[in-house]
Amino acid sequence: MVEIEGIIAKAIDGFYYILVNKEEYCCRSRKKFRFKEIEPKVGDKVTIKIIDFEKREGVIEKIHERTSDFIRPQISNVTQVFIVLAYLEPKVNLEMLNKMLINFEVEGVKTNIIINKCDLHGEEDDREVNELFKSFPYDVIKVSVKDRININTIKNKLHNNISCFCGASGVGKSSLLNEIVSKNIMDISTLSQKIKRGKHTTRFSQLIYIDELDGYLIDTPGFTSVSISKNIGMDDLKEYFIEFMDYYEGCKFRGCRHINEAQCNVKKAVQHGKINEMRYEMYVRFYNKFNQKEK
Repeated sequence: MVEIEGIIAKAIDGFYYILVNKEEYCCRSRKKFRFKEIEPKVGDKVTIKIIDFEKREGVIEKIHERTSDFIRPQISNVTQVFIVLAYLEPKVNLEMLNKMLINFEVEGVKTNIIINKCDLHGEEDDREVNELFKSFPYDVIKVSVKDRININTIKNKLHNNISCFCGASGVGKSSLLNEIVSKNIMDISTLSQKIKRGKHTTRFSQLIYIDELDGYLIDTPGFTSVSISKNIGMDDLKEYFIEFMDYYEGCKFRGCRHINEAQCNVKKAVQHGKINEMRYEMYVRFYNKFNQKEK
C-alpha cells in the first residue's frame, strides 16, 4: 500500500479528513496511538497509508512532531492566532482576552487582535478603543466585513502560516472568514436579538487551505472558556506579559514581582504610558489569584 503525507483538516466522530495536494482523504487512526495516549488533532502533519484510492480512504500511520499543541480545542501546529473581538456587541471580555494571550505566549505563537464590526462605531467608540489598546504589545486591527475595512491586511498576514481564528459567539468570526476565503464555507451565525448570542456556531475545528495565499486557516469553536495554563506558576506569570521585559533592568530589586516593590521600573513605565494600563491591572489581578491559591 502507498504511503503519503498530508495535514488533518477535520476530525469528526473518529474519522479524520486529511488534505493531500488539495484532495481530501477520509482516514481512521491506528490503535497504537490510543495505547500511547496520542490523539490526532486538526493541524497535525501525518503520514497515511492509502486503502482505497478511488474512495479516498486510508489510515493514519504516523503523526509528525508538533510545533505547537493546544488541548482545548484539540488543534496543533498553529503558527499564528487571530483573536476576533467586537467592541460593542458583545462587549469585550478583557479577562478572557488576557488569559488567551498568556496561553498563546506559552505555545510561542504570534498573536493578532481583530476588533470586528468597526462600521458600528461612532467617534466616541473609536476613541475608547484607541485608549483601551494604547501601548498594546500585539497588533490590533480594526475590521469591518460590511465595508471591507482591513480585509486585505488580514489576508497578507496569512501567507505561509497556519492561522487560527478564535472568538466568542456573536463577534462575526464566521462572516469574516467567509469574506477572507471568498466562499460561504462557514456556518454563519444568526444572532438572537434578545440575548445577542449566536444560535448556530461552529461545532468542530476545521482547517482550510487558501490557494491564493498559500496558507491555512483554522476556524474553531474553542477558547470560549479559558483558564491560564497549568504550566505557569506565580513567579513565571510576568514572563508572559512580554512588554514588561524591556523594563526589568531598571527595577531596584532583583527578582522584582512588579506588584508592591519600591522603585519598580515596570510600574513606572505604566505611569508614563509606555505599558498598557489595562494589561498591567490584569497582571496584578492574575498574580493575586495565584497568590491566594498558594496560601
